[in-house]
Amino acid sequence: MSALYQADYHLWVRRQAQLLRDQQFDDLDVADLVDELLGLAKRERKELKRLVKQLMWCVLKSQLNPGYVSDTCRGTLAEQRDSIIEKMQKMPAIVPLLDDYFANAYEKAASKLARKAGLPRSSFAATLPWPKEQLLEEGFMPWTEAERKRPSADA
Repeated sequence: MSALYQADYHLWVRRQAQLLRDQQFDDLDVADLVDELLGLAKRERKELKRLVKQLMWCVLKSQLNPGYVSDTCRGTLAEQRDSIIEKMQKMPAIVPLLDDYFANAYEKAASKLARKAGLPRSSFAATLPWPKEQLLEEGFMPWTEAERKRPSADA
């Protein structure tokens, strides 16, 4: 690591940006730049996992009590969906990662929420029952799918 990188990160970033603008490539701190670029990608993936985790938590929490879903939870769902979709559009290469992120978030949220509510883990499906596309649909909630499949009283 360069001394400037260790001593003053902000100044180091500004210096690297100026060197790039001036096309002074020989003066760049390439090793630290590579680490920073890879770190940016890692932070983006971590942020995406966090968004998926929050979305899944609210979806499952709302499934436990569909008669009452707080405005906070509804707001969180909308915000997380919007943020995930925005990241998908900005970084299409991460889209293939989402299936695993949703599956892992589902498993963790279902186990944690079941424990917290004093319910058996079997209160939730064994695996993620919805595709990511459905989870990202505006307004989708678990019970809305059940209502769509429920036969009407007129039938």
